[in-house]
Amino acid sequence: MIFALYMIGKDTNMFGSNYTLKVRFDNVHGLTSGNNIRYSGIQVGTVSKVKF
Repeated sequence: MIFALYMIGKDTNMFGSNYTLKVRFDNVHGLTSGNNIRYSGIQVGTVSKVKF
């Protein structure tokens, strides 16, 4: 139980899966690698790469 609490406290997602989402936008003004991705005000990811 202590190990589980430690992992949760370190923001480690033990039971979830990670996935990559690729999207295409017409205008990406101001978007850079490292920007936070938010959904309903909650951070759900990070921009890893911007490709032109």
